[in-house]
Amino acid sequence: MLYTAVGIHTCDQDLVPVNLLFLLLIGLLATPVGEAQAASRPQPPDPEPVVRYLIGYVAESQHTFVRNSVRYSGPEAARHMQRKYEYLRDRIDTVEDFIELAASRSSLSGKAYLVMDGEGAATPSGRWLRAALVEYCARHRTDESDKTRSGHCTE
Repeated sequence: MLYTAVGIHTCDQDLVPVNLLFLLLIGLLATPVGEAQAASRPQPPDPEPVVRYLIGYVAESQHTFVRNSVRYSGPEAARHMQRKYEYLRDRIDTVEDFIELAASRSSLSGKAYLVMDGEGAATPSGRWLRAALVEYCARHRTDESDKTRSGHCTE
């Protein structure tokens, strides 16, 4: 048989080492390609600078923040968002993740956070923070290439 001539036997016991070597060889050949593909994939931008900006924006706001029907000042709401961000950091890859997971609703009750202006009008905090993000992007975009470089600002 041809298999016997090249040292491969048809008995299942003899094929185990050959199969193992074959799998190892494929693994070795595939690893550099997989690493090259991972390296060539564009990485999402680090959301940290913009998240810090948004938390600071909350802290400096004169609005009232409502979480689970309790009112908080800007600095109190910002401290809560910072703690929640730190807790959820491994799940937050983008600024939108931060807004959605850490700054829009209670993880316990599911109730939306609200932002109340001086006249008592309430806005969901997610919408309010997205508007702040649009303002941030408008101020920090110097040209069209900045938009693609930052990755945080979309239209």
